[in-house]
Amino acid sequence: MNLGAINFDCWLTIIKYLNLNDQLALYEATHGVLNGINLSLVYGWKKQHCFRLDGISIKLFEQMPEVLDIFLSSISATIQELQLKFASVEFLQQWEKYTFSNIETLECIFDDRRCHKPSTDEEIHLLTKLFPRLRCVKLGAAMRQSSRHLRHADWGTWEQGRRGNNCPKGIARWQLLEELTLSYHFRLPFFNDGIVSLPNLQSITFYQNELENDLDEMLKERWKDVHKMILNDCIDKYSWEKLRKLTSLHHLTIVHDEFFTRGIINKVVEKMNQLEQLDLVDFENWYSDDGLWQLVGYCPLLKILNISGMDLKPSFFNVNRSLMEKAMKKHCQTLTLYCGKRDSEIEELFRQHFNHPEVTLSFEPVNVELLNSNMVKIHF
Repeated sequence: MNLGAINFDCWLTIIKYLNLNDQLALYEATHGVLNGINLSLVYGWKKQHCFRLDGISIKLFEQMPEVLDIFLSSISATIQELQLKFASVEFLQQWEKYTFSNIETLECIFDDRRCHKPSTDEEIHLLTKLFPRLRCVKLGAAMRQSSRHLRHADWGTWEQGRRGNNCPKGIARWQLLEELTLSYHFRLPFFNDGIVSLPNLQSITFYQNELENDLDEMLKERWKDVHKMILNDCIDKYSWEKLRKLTSLHHLTIVHDEFFTRGIINKVVEKMNQLEQLDLVDFENWYSDDGLWQLVGYCPLLKILNISGMDLKPSFFNVNRSLMEKAMKKHCQTLTLYCGKRDSEIEELFRQHFNHPEVTLSFEPVNVELLNSNMVKIHF
């Protein structure tokens, strides 16, 4: 086939199906021979808003610095999202002649295998200079400062390495920060570094270790502001007395906690009469519906009780409806019970035994924010 016979528009269509590595290989193969293809690639780069550079594409660019210049000049005015995997500071320093003022989302993993291992401040200074309007950054390395526009920071994939495992205190400088995710390797308490006091912080996600100090410190700062909390397989790390201090908590999600018994959850929620939604996701140790109606009785404002994923047998349903009637008699509003997808027998038992004018049953999927095991997310 004569590649030169393919017109410009066809090449643009073909290029859309090629990843960046293939595009660079095509550029190198046709450069100086089929310049029309090169022009199509450059035009396509200008129209693309998101790019992912991995170790292969970075190596290709390092071997072809003149192509890197063409690429950067083409994308600098239009790129909005960027992923950099195993980039070095030396590589990014070649970008300094351009400004990427439209990039608001960045995912970056620095290459620690290089001989020159820059300081965190050097990395941050360079990123801030190149991408002055960053709003959301997901980092594979700990960093202490960042763009003044930063709204979302995700260290969820950061691994312990040369930078140690202290929580970066410089986060407290990000006055516009709204969401923060920290990885398992940030083990030391961080709430006392001023992070929780950030004026715009709306949520913080972290791995819970063996200590309760993190929650203790948070309670001192903003316990009245916590309105939603998600715990995945780690609620046993906290005492129920401390959880009950969250008097503004309206939404509590507990996911797959094999040690979390009916007796424990009763102690947690019996004083949380402000709860409006309770998610009990993927629970196994629940043998009778009596416990559910006890929970409803403790929470007269409860609008949603989600038991999707709970492993239920026909013996779960109690013929005696007195506890349901008692709980709903003092309930302030209609309760929606999300039962999750069930087989026909269990669904029919729900409809038979949970028949009440103020109870709405739903067997549709419900969206629940899920976290990795041993993670906690707190919404302010």
